[in-house]
Amino acid sequence: MKTHPILFNTKMVNAINSNAKSQTRRLFKNNKPETNALLINIYAGIDVEKCKNELMRTHKVSCGDIFWVRETFAKLCPVDKNGYTDFNKEMIFYKADGEPDIIKYDADGSELENQFMKWKPSIFMPKDACRQFLKVKNVRLELLQEISSNDAKSEGIDITDDYWGTDGARNYMWGEEFGFKHEFFFADGNYGIENLKNHDGYKASFFSLWMSIHGKESLMLNPLVWVYDFEKIEKPISF
Repeated sequence: MKTHPILFNTKMVNAINSNAKSQTRRLFKNNKPETNALLINIYAGIDVEKCKNELMRTHKVSCGDIFWVRETFAKLCPVDKNGYTDFNKEMIFYKADGEPDIIKYDADGSELENQFMKWKPSIFMPKDACRQFLKVKNVRLELLQEISSNDAKSEGIDITDDYWGTDGARNYMWGEEFGFKHEFFFADGNYGIENLKNHDGYKASFFSLWMSIHGKESLMLNPLVWVYDFEKIEKPISF
């Protein structure tokens, strides 16, 4: 068993916490010239499974490995009204938990006017601050646009059962320069995302989520992605 860091934004951390997310997709990064022929064959539909199996042999993540989650966080040490900082009582806060109910002081002990937390990006979260651990149950390769409706739901998209009296899935590009101006997609709708046609609301929701993170161009390139199924576990003893 190996451990690997993995980044999730706050929305996806919340989806994991609520047991709505049990799958994630990560870009396949081609850093080796010898894999180019395999990628060309996959996109051309030639010996697809054979080529994927060849690429799988080079991957560092296997079933049974553990992801330790990096999330947006902040570290604070308490400062009292006399300006004394107690560095022995460092506290860690996580953005997914919301704004903490604390009063903050500067180094002189003066109460700060701006009480908003200055969050640090997840990439900087140290290993000892990790609170989420995910055990990899399955690993596979697929093209991004091959995602199924069930897998789209497993990606942790926001789903409602009361969108105009029926099921709906969130449009993560809502409010931006995008073809859909509604907050949700109808789950059983038939949508075209950019040049992609005939997708139900679940897949449309996932595609909008992907574009909100990676940009519209990434979706249209239909990249090869690693697909990980995972389950939440307690902190490993050896971690």
